[in-house]
Amino acid sequence: MFKFVFLLAVSAGCAWGQTADYCATSLCNGSKHIACGNNGDYASTCAADKKLIDISSYKNTIVDKHNGYRNTVAAGNLPGFLSAVRMGTMQWDDELASLAALNVKQCAMKHDACRNTDRFKWSGQNLAWYWSIPAATVDKAINNGIDSWFNEYKDATMAQIDSYSSGTAVIGHFTPIVNDRNIRVGCALLSQTNNGGTEYFFACNYAQTNVLNRKIYTSGTTASQCTTGTNPSYPALCSVSEPIDPNVV
Repeated sequence: MFKFVFLLAVSAGCAWGQTADYCATSLCNGSKHIACGNNGDYASTCAADKKLIDISSYKNTIVDKHNGYRNTVAAGNLPGFLSAVRMGTMQWDDELASLAALNVKQCAMKHDACRNTDRFKWSGQNLAWYWSIPAATVDKAINNGIDSWFNEYKDATMAQIDSYSSGTAVIGHFTPIVNDRNIRVGCALLSQTNNGGTEYFFACNYAQTNVLNRKIYTSGTTASQCTTGTNPSYPALCSVSEPIDPNVV
């Protein structure tokens, strides 16, 4: 027995390092950053047994899942979608993960007003909620979330890839996964009891969000514009050395 609830990925306009100033007004364009004045405590509405799950051993699982899907699209192997000329390889980012942890500690399906950093000026976010009896494995909670985000491709079109618009269909979780500038991801997972079962809040923050009327990726011959070669594990993606600027929208 299980259930999913999803929200749209959103754009938001905030920085890296031990002394990052997340309250800097330049980061969020007037919105409040999730980390500004946040001491990392759980919300008062969380259950008594709430737990931020250590997913450090699942970093590769999350990154590989994303890159596998990116490779499929970039190679032109997803029906209805053209191949990509320069789709970057996604890698794990600890700062994005730490900010995702602050989101799930709200114990609510609610997007941050802002999660930008000095390195990622337009950071995006995908959220998922999962409820299960009996409790699910961490692997299942993570994979079901990412799979469900990607499966929104069924409601997306190549026209929306060429110029992003969500229209009436929910596609805003799929598009960050295949954004060709999205070279970083960081995620967090929280569990707690609810209505006799276990619920999971899963959040992934990305280097870039959806931007209206901008390309999600540039179509053309697979990897033809990669300047540093391709990734040996994901041959339709550019190598990890590819100089891709996630702040270009």
